[in-house]
Amino acid sequence: MTTPPPTISLDGLSKRYGGHVAVDDLTIEVPAGVVAGFVGPNGAGKTTTMAMLLGLVKPSAGSGAVLGHSLEDPAAYLHRVGALIEGPAFYPGLSGAQNLAVVAAAAGHDPAQIGELLALVGLADRGDDRFRRYSMGMKQRLGIAAALLGDPDLLILDEPINGLDPAGVAEIRSLVGRLADGRRTVFVSSHVLSELEQVCDWLIVVEHGALVFQGPASELGRATTAIVAVPEHKADLPRLQRLLHATGHDGELAAGELLIAVDGSEPRRLAADVNRAAGAAGIVLVELGPHKTTLEERYLATINGADR
Repeated sequence: MTTPPPTISLDGLSKRYGGHVAVDDLTIEVPAGVVAGFVGPNGAGKTTTMAMLLGLVKPSAGSGAVLGHSLEDPAAYLHRVGALIEGPAFYPGLSGAQNLAVVAAAAGHDPAQIGELLALVGLADRGDDRFRRYSMGMKQRLGIAAALLGDPDLLILDEPINGLDPAGVAEIRSLVGRLADGRRTVFVSSHVLSELEQVCDWLIVVEHGALVFQGPASELGRATTAIVAVPEHKADLPRLQRLLHATGHDGELAAGELLIAVDGSEPRRLAADVNRAAGAAGIVLVELGPHKTTLEERYLATINGADR
């Protein structure tokens, strides 16, 4: 089976505003059919990059393609792209359905799909309410519905969860997870990785406009870096630490437990060694198992490494 070409491909893309570098020599590929998280701190160049993809900003250097067409010819692909950049803009006095009808008419899309899209984003029973009465989360969902008019092959969402309460974050995150169907590619940005890690299968991490990481989320995902050991009696922690140090294993005391670095050891064998050593010293362990770093922790470690 032939692998489809990437939905987005950028080669050395840069954008400078005078002496300020907003995007710095960015080279990335986004495979077709994935939910791609575009992650980085505020000011990392995410919105500028998305604006260049949409033909709203002209690159200072570099090249790229979207859906097989050059960035220099956005008219060739924009009809296959839906986008929500820097929040939705609708008429406050019109209903959600009426606002979508206005957008559909302006873009030449079939208004017959409005009811289906309202249902998809969870607004089927609020489509007749005026936009001004919508919560922030509802406004974001209506914005996504507008971006889906025309059934685009690529959906670009810029910080769709920014400013939402926990319930709104959960709603948008769930919706984003449903939007990629193996055919459509979703390219979604955020400055908080934990907001995206449950739905993204591809990640691009940027800092100061430059690439820090790109690849499957699993490659930045969970990894066993240490074994956690918890003795029955907290007073045994220092003794257990000294015991393990004597056997060549580094252990760090943290909140009533001991973290033993894997350092190239096979985690299961290391756990067995720790268990035997503790038992021989008369220390009863009530917990012994892998300590896994979260995706957020590894993301922060990656960003901090890029800062050095």
